Amino acid sequence: MFHTDTAATSHNATVRFDSDPKSLFRTIFLKSKLRGRDKLDSSIPDNFIPFALQNCAQWTLLVMFEPLKVSQSLKRRITHHIYNSDVTRARTMFVSRAIGALLKNPKPDQSFKLTLSILLADIDQRATRYTSERTSLEPSLARQRALNMLVDYLDIITIQAPTYPFRSWYQLLSNIAPVFRDACPDPLGQPVYLPGILSNPPFSLLFFVSLDVATSVTSGRPMLCKYDAGFSLELCDQLFESQQNYGFQWLHGVPDQFILLLAWINTLYERHGVNAEPRVLAQIEGDISKIRIPPAGSTDPALQIGRTIVQEGWCQAVYIYFYMTLCGTSARDQRVEQARKIFMRLVNGTNPGRNPDGFLVIPMMILSPTRAIRTPESKSP
Repeated sequence: MFHTDTAATSHNATVRFDSDPKSLFRTIFLKSKLRGRDKLDSSIPDNFIPFALQNCAQWTLLVMFEPLKVSQSLKRRITHHIYNSDVTRARTMFVSRAIGALLKNPKPDQSFKLTLSILLADIDQRATRYTSERTSLEPSLARQRALNMLVDYLDIITIQAPTYPFRSWYQLLSNIAPVFRDACPDPLGQPVYLPGILSNPPFSLLFFVSLDVATSVTSGRPMLCKYDAGFSLELCDQLFESQQNYGFQWLHGVPDQFILLLAWINTLYERHGVNAEPRVLAQIEGDISKIRIPPAGSTDPALQIGRTIVQEGWCQAVYIYFYMTLCGTSARDQRVEQARKIFMRLVNGTNPGRNPDGFLVIPMMILSPTRAIRTPESKSP
């Protein structure tokens, strides 16, 4: 439900309204008849759409870096699911109730867990049928069914990630890696070409990649899928010039270019460990400083500063990950120390708040000297 695969809200609309995101979400998601009403009876059919939109609007404001970029497309998708069929309507209402429960109490209760288990059991049944029928399906139909399942699985992970232990939702992410692979346009057996996904999403594919790369760099685990990052400064410049609305940044705050670079670093490490060619290491180190990132746009100065700090924080985290992974340095290496000092200067120079603090968690985990460091023995087969 969150991982809409239609066009995102325009950049200009985002800049125009994001100084007051709650006001914009009220305008987009809530009908005028709902003003002054805080509670909706979700059992009343006329309230299905307002109830789902209200909960999802509040949730996206909490968990997304630039939530306004998906506001209109999310509204269209929820409305479509309510009207499309009894099955999609029921699923949307289950997801909305689960979100509503977490908005009231971030600690999952038994009712929430039951709702989530019902949702997961339904997708698992569909996945079982898909597996048994896949070989007889036309490739385009097989890919579409895999894509639909991926979207629904990622909805559950989106709900679980802020409240469940890492091992719970990571196990689900690992289990759905074959579904992701079937949903990709690349021939089976070949690495997934990331620039192709960036230039022609569904967003659910991007979201899986961002989760896969992020969990790899913070936990020391190999990536769940093989990727061809296709990384180059020329590609980075193309992404900068296009400034597409799709990407990783509006969800986690990490620029697309850095996800591509981290995926490339991981791939090189899995192939060569700390024995990559010196010229390749020199190229990566030089490229990091040359990557151009679109400025964080906002009419709210505080919000713009926070978003800019997140972008620069990710840059320093990429430096540290590169040095400690491909170069095999320790946390005491002078270059690592320098990047950490810059990062901490950024963090300490701004007021505490959801933005930037909530979106610096992953970079902070990379900076931590106690983070898991992968060894050659942990490389994927």
